[in-house]
Amino acid sequence: MNPSCSKIAITHLTCHLRTLGGMQSVLQHHLTHDGDSGFEARQISFFERADPAPGLVDALGWNGWWTICQMRHAADAVFRRRPGGVAVYHNCWGVPFLADLDGADRRLSYVHGIPPGMGANLKAQKGSLDGIIAVSQAQADLAARCLPELSPERISIVPLPINPRIQDFRHSRMNNRPVIIGYSGRLVKDIKRIDRLPELARRLSNAGVDFRLEVLGNGCDGPWLKKQFSGNEKVIFHGPKSGDDYWKILARWDLQINTSDSEGTPVSILEGLSCAVIPIFPGIDSGGVDYARRVHPNLVYTPGDMTAAAQSINELKRMPAAELDSLRVKCRESVHSHTPDAYQNAFRSFVEKISALPRISGQVFENRPFYLTDRIPLGILSRFLPASLLKK
Repeated sequence: MNPSCSKIAITHLTCHLRTLGGMQSVLQHHLTHDGDSGFEARQISFFERADPAPGLVDALGWNGWWTICQMRHAADAVFRRRPGGVAVYHNCWGVPFLADLDGADRRLSYVHGIPPGMGANLKAQKGSLDGIIAVSQAQADLAARCLPELSPERISIVPLPINPRIQDFRHSRMNNRPVIIGYSGRLVKDIKRIDRLPELARRLSNAGVDFRLEVLGNGCDGPWLKKQFSGNEKVIFHGPKSGDDYWKILARWDLQINTSDSEGTPVSILEGLSCAVIPIFPGIDSGGVDYARRVHPNLVYTPGDMTAAAQSINELKRMPAAELDSLRVKCRESVHSHTPDAYQNAFRSFVEKISALPRISGQVFENRPFYLTDRIPLGILSRFLPASLLKK
């Protein structure tokens, strides 16, 4: 890494830092590498209760009982400690009701995924942003449609960083053993749709496919999923893993299944590709689709169609060894550009470009109007009045 001499003050703002997910992996990367790449960096975690990295992270401890008024007051006190610099709002959360307080010289939103409502979220940030960072073309295109004031040079797609710890791995032929299918991510029905995994297992069994399903991760619906597979010796739950333990499990997999309704570019898929794990991915607006198609077009299945996913798995299991080896080579080649240095250089280059371009975000904000909803707890707003979180 060869950062320029000047230090750029930057603040990352996120809902969570320590939970399992691709966005949190990226934030952890910044926590480790921002200082080395020429940033005077800090992070603000809205809903963390204790500082994960004292001195580098301000944990505000918000929860569903907090109101927008209370959140603004707490955030203002933190912003005043170090005004100026570049503010990066991860997954765009909080911009409408915090941007007038953050004191930033430039303001960016970092789009990690396209969950329901992301289009409305982006439109609500009109006039508040100087640029967008995206992790796939689908997100960059959505940002361009929702924020036409952002010229193409103000929207950047970055290669998410991965740092494989396993280099020596071998995949034996699958025709005389169970095919090992992995799932890595949050165990939740909403968006991630882990409720589709039992159906996938049934479809594979009905087709006579010899398989083992391994699940990495945790989440609120993990107990439900374990109950569905109770007594099924073909399914293994590893729980959340990190470091060498994570990579050793990942490198054993033959295939990796994704069942989501919405994704950005899943870091877990990129990490699997680096270990020659072949992805089975739904045809949704996601960077994951692009990577799967680079390996083979048949690796992308109709979203929600577990019969089609099972068919793809069955075809791979029966594929000649030489063809499988060719696919695994393509897997590794597809993520050659995703090194930590390449990511950090791309990120810093974009921040420098935005800092040099004229500011187009609001420099002078009017006083926030009185909204009755600013006095209602966040948990109620999020469930019944989500549009209230997008009011400026």
